[in-house]
Amino acid sequence: VIFENNGDNYYNDMKVDGFSNQRLVDWLSLSQSAGLIPPQDSASISITVNTRQLLPGDYNTKIVFSSNDSTAGRKAIALNFNLARPEHDIGITQVWLPGGAIPILFPIEPGAEIVNAGLNDEADFTVICQVADQGQPIYSDTVFVASLLTDQSKVVTFKPLMLFQSGELEFNITLENLVDDYNAYNNSYRSISQVSNLVDNFESATGFWKFEGGWGITNQLQGRNSQYAAHVNNGNLPYENNMNATMTFIPGFDVSAVDELTLTFWTRYVTEADKDICYVEASGNQTTWTKLDSLSGFGFTNWSERIIPLTNLVKAGYQKVWVRFRFVSNESIGMAGVLIDDVSIYPDATVSVKNQSMLEPLLEQWQLLQNYPNPFNLNTTFSYNMVKSGDVKLSIYNINGKLVRDLLQQKQSAGLHSIDWDGRDNNGQLVGTGIYLYRLEVKGKFMSSKKMILLK
Repeated sequence: VIFENNGDNYYNDMKVDGFSNQRLVDWLSLSQSAGLIPPQDSASISITVNTRQLLPGDYNTKIVFSSNDSTAGRKAIALNFNLARPEHDIGITQVWLPGGAIPILFPIEPGAEIVNAGLNDEADFTVICQVADQGQPIYSDTVFVASLLTDQSKVVTFKPLMLFQSGELEFNITLENLVDDYNAYNNSYRSISQVSNLVDNFESATGFWKFEGGWGITNQLQGRNSQYAAHVNNGNLPYENNMNATMTFIPGFDVSAVDELTLTFWTRYVTEADKDICYVEASGNQTTWTKLDSLSGFGFTNWSERIIPLTNLVKAGYQKVWVRFRFVSNESIGMAGVLIDDVSIYPDATVSVKNQSMLEPLLEQWQLLQNYPNPFNLNTTFSYNMVKSGDVKLSIYNINGKLVRDLLQQKQSAGLHSIDWDGRDNNGQLVGTGIYLYRLEVKGKFMSSKKMILLK
């Protein structure tokens, strides 16, 4: 058996068998390389030699024909040629462009390697990088190359590019002002990238995160819309005692040109309530970290989205903002832990803009939202939605159920409301670190309470 047909028709490529000590060349291909020839008929075979990846020099091979005519034997046709270098041939050999997906607020530094494969030195040509959004140019930079000697290469870099909104972008790098260039195919490079608010869905290793103390990416617990998610103990259950594990976004977000910033992510979690806690923290210098949110207790039934405003760090004058997830456990009772997935970033007040559709169903039901920030240091905000107008009372209690502060008692209209607490009791004294309860009562219509943590 010389060939075995693994295709669906006569003209599919054939699997080679029976040619010992022979190596197939990757620069030669045949069309209709197998099939049937009726009596007194003929067939045409196209031979293609692709020299694009070949170096100059001599090349020798043979094409072998075999048939079911046992008297004919194999027929071989020699194929020999010399590949010469062109007089002029400048080409792009490598590019440094983003991949298929790019998160916003992520600095892009395009670049390319240019090689002179021709016989002559070249001079005075340009390398251009252009980016278009739906056909409209949004970026262009040109690098002038004064000279490039034969057999030499040169790396050119373009000015950095920062993206602020999602969309599909077309990247093009082209060589221009070339004289008598032999090959046109390697004078340009084109790629398409999807820009989105999504920073990471953890389906592949991006290198964006520094995992310490236990965090890792796992498929042992189902991700939100796919297989993988980040887990506090790398998918191992239960999580360990006395953990202090961090997952830090290494590049940070460049906020030098934005006025607002919001982080969102999806999570499921179950921990020993108020003892084993996952903190969401942010920093403008990677030294001082501010607690912005916390996950503790039972929230494992469904994935839920968390919205973390980062605008305070932007307004503080920081040029970059880093975020991290820090999990702390005590000496007993390990549980399933915390899953994080679909981390996104928005250079705007996403709660009022991006999540308007999410707020619409909220406006149709009574609801007391989690205070923000939580944990907090003295100041925090309570938000709640009222379907109908009513007499509202918002009170704060310590963990023992003792009244700390009557924060609000008045009639309010239907809609979304917010009120701040400055960490003081009814006597105007600052309260201490600890767990507190806040309770919303709308007389005869609705009542709900939630926990919060004050840290000093």
